[in-house]
Amino acid sequence: MAAPTRNDVARLAGTSPAVVSYVMNNGPRPVSDAARGRVLRAIEELGYRPNVTARALKTRRTQAIGLIVPDNSNPFFARLASEFEDLAFERGHVVMLGNSANSRDRERRHLESFIDRQVDGILMSVVDDATSLDVLDQAAGLRVVCVDRAPLDAWYPVISSDHRAGARLGVEHLLAHGHGAPAIIAGPPGITVAETRLAGALDALEALDGLDALDAQADARPPGQQDPDAVEVERAPFTPEGGLEAFNRLLARRGGRPPRAVFTSSDMQATGVLFGAAQAGVVIPDQMALVSFDGVEDLGYTVPPLTTVSQPIAAIARRALDALLGGDPPARAALPCELVIRESCGCQTLGGQRAGQAPTAEPSPT
Repeated sequence: MAAPTRNDVARLAGTSPAVVSYVMNNGPRPVSDAARGRVLRAIEELGYRPNVTARALKTRRTQAIGLIVPDNSNPFFARLASEFEDLAFERGHVVMLGNSANSRDRERRHLESFIDRQVDGILMSVVDDATSLDVLDQAAGLRVVCVDRAPLDAWYPVISSDHRAGARLGVEHLLAHGHGAPAIIAGPPGITVAETRLAGALDALEALDGLDALDAQADARPPGQQDPDAVEVERAPFTPEGGLEAFNRLLARRGGRPPRAVFTSSDMQATGVLFGAAQAGVVIPDQMALVSFDGVEDLGYTVPPLTTVSQPIAAIARRALDALLGGDPPARAALPCELVIRESCGCQTLGGQRAGQAPTAEPSPT
């Protein structure tokens, strides 16, 4: 049997096809309650579903949004995608997810695919600073909002957390424990987010006397001969493997002695550090305090639970979607992070607490 049409609904309801359209689209003209009831009953009886493709051709809107992330296996991006899906659903849109898998070529192909499918807008977190968005020049009028990561030459709105202030918050918490300058596991070069978090960590360390001298000592010595008390920075991918390899390099440089404290630039790196510490017999936080960045909720269930700088993922998603679908979007918005205090830093709590909120138990730095 042929699928029922709008005309079939109109005949059964005793109305015009235009009235059926007004009911389906909730306007633009009012419909009496009686007529609306007849139309809705006819729709249900016939099992009528509007032709979305035809509607899109007529309205030039597909009610679809493209979302591109660099790694959909990373819990941060998975949570971000989930927030976008929920918020878009509330507004009558669907989200089409593209995972670039940290490949610029794959990222570009996703962009081209979304343009071909005539999505209403694109949300994207780019692979790295060198990402080119020139392919979007062919899509005049298409709205694009960069989320968390953006190219250096981005001319689109950028919605993110305040990475620099957040990293500074995490390192300041470690310093408050009296551990001295922590080792820093930074993100890979070529990603502004990684550079900004590293800058925030160093902002916190600038308050320490003699930081410049320590940096000079570390830079002047060949690998394996750095002063174990100097500020140490290791670069690593935002992955557990990257965190593990960076931690092992720290141990090797120090002759097997762990740093008294470590700040990692992502929670995924921190999971690698936790694993490496367990392998090396390093007890956290008794022998080495650890604070991370991202706020992945699952890391409240590690041993010990991870203290982390939490990004406002829900707020980022809402602001970005507002910028994409709303009025004039802001050029840039950096939303504040919060410190979620657990046990890996040396604080003893009954569960995660956010800095500035009433504690679940009185923190007691070791």
